[in-house]
Amino acid sequence: MRPDQRGKELVLGMECAGTVVRVGSHVATIQVGDEVLAVAPHSMGAYVLTLADLVVAKPATLSFEAAATVPIAYLTAYYALHTLGRIRQGERVLIHAAAGGVGLAAVHLALRAGAVIFATAETFTGRAC
Repeated sequence: MRPDQRGKELVLGMECAGTVVRVGSHVATIQVGDEVLAVAPHSMGAYVLTLADLVVAKPATLSFEAAATVPIAYLTAYYALHTLGRIRQGERVLIHAAAGGVGLAAVHLALRAGAVIFATAETFTGRAC
C-alpha cells in the first residue's frame, strides 16, 4: 500500500496500458487509436480517465500486459537517479533490491546513463546479498 493511501479508501490500479478511444478537445499529443501506457487512478477497468500529461506511447516491442507494469517503477527510478541523484556517465551507483520492479528499472536507467552499477538482491532465505 502506498503511503498516500493510509487512512483512505484503497484505490486499486495506478498504471495501465491500452488503446485510446477518446481525447479531450485541447489534447494534441495523443490521438484516438494510439497504443499507450499511463498513470491512471482506478485503472482496474475497461475504460479509464487520466490527464494527457500522464500518458505516453507504448513501445511496439512491449505487450499491453508488460507495458502496464512500467509507469510507476520507471518514474520512481528516473526521479531518484536523474532528478535527485543527477546521475552521470561513469558514476558508481548502488541499487538495493535490484531484482524488484523499481530496482530493475533503476538498473536499466543507470546502464543507459553509462553508470557503473553495484546491486543487492534478496536470496530465497530473505537475506540481502
